[in-house]
Amino acid sequence: MKHRFLIPLLGFLALLAACADRVAPDQIMLPVRAQQGEDWSRFLPGLYPGLMACLAAHPAQPARADEVVPQNHGMILVRVTGSDGKGYDCEAGSGGNPTPRLSPVEGRPLKGPAFTPANMPEPFADCILPEPVLARDGRLLGWLSYRRADCTGTGTARP
Repeated sequence: MKHRFLIPLLGFLALLAACADRVAPDQIMLPVRAQQGEDWSRFLPGLYPGLMACLAAHPAQPARADEVVPQNHGMILVRVTGSDGKGYDCEAGSGGNPTPRLSPVEGRPLKGPAFTPANMPEPFADCILPEPVLARDGRLLGWLSYRRADCTGTGTARP
């Protein structure tokens, strides 16, 4: 008898978690580098719902976005890497609809910063500079990680 309430309760909790992750575009505060950048990160407030839908679609949670490419007609393409290290290209609407579609990663060079959501640890590597993305209420939404210009391909800083 107790178990018949378990599935609806779990569904309700998942819905609540999804709603808690929603942030209006005008409530997202970008780091200065993103505001002044020439890459996709300056559009993050408008792309955030679709980006988060793609991250949630990866089968191995938590997941990060290694690249975001705005497309025509309100669509985005997101390179998503899950906790298992497997990558997918995700197509979704910038507002989160239509439902994200995942396909295996095709080799192409990555451009621009990566986005790591707040449910993952702050990114750390020799050749990246993570900058926090905050909501206006001060809540951490994640980090935009930029590749350092003074690093070689080996991950070490040049003198």
